[in-house]
Amino acid sequence: MLFEPWVRNWDEAWYAEIIKNMAVKDYGWLMPWWNGRYYFDHPPLYFWLSGVVVKLFGLGEWQVRIVAILAGLGVVWLTYLVGKKLFNRRAGILASLVLVSLGQVGVRFSHGNLDSLMIFFFLLTFYLWLKDKWVLAGISLGLGFLVKGWLLGMFPVALILIYGHKLSVKKLAGLMAIAVGVFLLWVIPAGIKFGKPMIDRYLWQADAGRLSRPTAMWSLKFFEYVMRDLGLWIIPGLLMVTKKRRRVLPFLVTSFGFILGLSFLDEKSDWYLLPAYPLLALSVGQVASRWKGVILTGLVLAGLINAYRVEMMYPDRSAVGATLGRYAKNIIPRGETVILDDHDFTAWLFYADVGMVYVPFDSAQGKPGEWWTLKYEEIPDLVQEKGQVWWITPQTAREWPGVSSVKVSEYQGYSFWRMALRSGSVM
Repeated sequence: MLFEPWVRNWDEAWYAEIIKNMAVKDYGWLMPWWNGRYYFDHPPLYFWLSGVVVKLFGLGEWQVRIVAILAGLGVVWLTYLVGKKLFNRRAGILASLVLVSLGQVGVRFSHGNLDSLMIFFFLLTFYLWLKDKWVLAGISLGLGFLVKGWLLGMFPVALILIYGHKLSVKKLAGLMAIAVGVFLLWVIPAGIKFGKPMIDRYLWQADAGRLSRPTAMWSLKFFEYVMRDLGLWIIPGLLMVTKKRRRVLPFLVTSFGFILGLSFLDEKSDWYLLPAYPLLALSVGQVASRWKGVILTGLVLAGLINAYRVEMMYPDRSAVGATLGRYAKNIIPRGETVILDDHDFTAWLFYADVGMVYVPFDSAQGKPGEWWTLKYEEIPDLVQEKGQVWWITPQTAREWPGVSSVKVSEYQGYSFWRMALRSGSVM
């Protein structure tokens, strides 16, 4: 929520740290910097917009999430506008209500995540296309590329092609040319500065390695998530299957194709589904728009209850990390290297404001590219490399050969140790 007194693990705190590094520190605005390195993950538009807010109003929780919240409100409004244009005003209103009552939507759109801004540009592109404003639609599409990359950014193009009404190949080609031009305004200078790793990641590896084993990773998990998030809205959803609903067929085909594609990903994170939810909401809104108001009111209330239930399935530990990070800021000098024995560390990093954080595992559990993970047995090597390292852990003291540890403080069950090589030790 806007004034929640801490940023949330994982994504919101992760992005908040990037925004802080852009707007408050000296790492520049061309490429995200996170946890000690330039981070070739997402393009920077969301961070640019949020960074401007931080520049104007200072660094704080609401400042790093306001862009996402405003974009989320824009998604709800655009859902209404699309429904009104294609169906009728009542269907548009109902579609927007269905959307906010779906699982995940409320929590993801009310915190500092990229999803709402990305989906805002998706819907804006489609709406402008419907209004025959293809130049503006091309700009919107290009801005969408700058949120989460060009591959996912092609979602509205797929919708336009499947919708197909009065499709002009010439205008569609013009739209794509404009979008590519907008994207290249960032890619070219970033590519010149950061070279091949940047070009490879943002142009040729747009899937971020999540399609490394598509056939082996296939599952129906995303369809289970959809059923969970729809709740009782599955009732009008079933009516769409049993009756001919040509007017919503493009939305259903696009949504099904998108979810089917997600099913091949290595990761099965449920929020990947969010781009399809406005389309599902529009479909449900059109089907149920003729139902009696009392039935619809009951379904909206049931949807909100279900959305709350979905949110409660994932306990949030961000308050622990935020409180511990604020305490650590007063103990650990700025720029120091820290080993934090807690996997939910992104909120801690934002508040602690240290140089770099590592997270230890009993075995190699990190994903490729996660430079912040290490094995417990590798800690002495890190101490040798850095000279001095801080170790924050809820565990009892551990000994490593050649390393001396001094307990500096203790707070909320976590011990703060300062570690260095023993005098005369050679590792």
